Amino acid sequence: MITIENYCPEWQTYFEKFNRAWIEKYFVLEDIDEYVLSNPEEAILNDGGKILFAVYRGKVIGTVALKKVDTDTMELTKMAVGENYQGIGAGKMLCQAAIDKAKDLSVKRLVLYTQSALKPALGIYRKLGFTDVTIEQGKYKRADTKMEMILNDNLLNNQYPIRKYKEPEVITEEMCASYIDVIALFPGNIKSAVMGLDDKQLDTPYRKGGWTVRQVVHHLADSNINCFARIKFALTEDNPIIKPFAEEKWAELPDAKHISILPSLSILEGIHERWTILLKGLEKPYWDRTFFHPELNNCQTIAEAMAKYSWHCNHHLAQIKNLKKQMQWK
Repeated sequence: MITIENYCPEWQTYFEKFNRAWIEKYFVLEDIDEYVLSNPEEAILNDGGKILFAVYRGKVIGTVALKKVDTDTMELTKMAVGENYQGIGAGKMLCQAAIDKAKDLSVKRLVLYTQSALKPALGIYRKLGFTDVTIEQGKYKRADTKMEMILNDNLLNNQYPIRKYKEPEVITEEMCASYIDVIALFPGNIKSAVMGLDDKQLDTPYRKGGWTVRQVVHHLADSNINCFARIKFALTEDNPIIKPFAEEKWAELPDAKHISILPSLSILEGIHERWTILLKGLEKPYWDRTFFHPELNNCQTIAEAMAKYSWHCNHHLAQIKNLKKQMQWK
């Protein structure tokens, strides 16, 4: 049985050994790594951070740290498991223990930095509830992905005002009809929510650390174009492999950060009109056709995709409406 224990000075060598071995296996140790691994008390603990260890049959087999970022945020960092003990669930247990510890400390937000090539690690983080966010430059040379988890109910309500997506166990014909209704009505609903907002309002993040209203609108155009194409590929090919898109990076491009929202509202009108006609014309067997998502490593039916994307439309619409209510915008 694996147990989780708090830091003690005698275990500093394990903290350094496991992390040094993991980093050097895939990357190159950076100056910040050398400092943190050699001086964990000064770098992490003295500022209110925590270091945890996984112990199995009396042996230390892995470690993880929580480093204070600011009064609301901690970074989940320096997680590593000894090579001889990988594959027995220690990494997932350490990650969950760090999340639980952060909650005990009343932390509002957890962040982590990782590399997109590390698919198993990304899978663990996403299953535990981390989501991708825009990464700032210069944190770690090896990192190209930043993820966060909101632990505070108020922050969570701002990010997920209609709560996180939960895949339905069964999708009925009536549910499919409701998805079509969402797609048909959405261009008008989003237009009503954003028209009349000035540039300052459009450039207001819907939550701390989140996209601006402008970016959300452009993201919806990007995302729904992709989903519409995936549906058409699934209808015309046998379980095609779709191409994911890096939504966080797309949202940072000039056409998402700076231009008028009108082109994206026009895109949504056109795409959704065709999308509605397409879906209304599908007989029941076609809703069971599939595409393969390489990042999620699973097949999705058209019905499952539409369940998620109808939620996705309402999710971002609710973010904007929630912001307007908080800011008392008309």
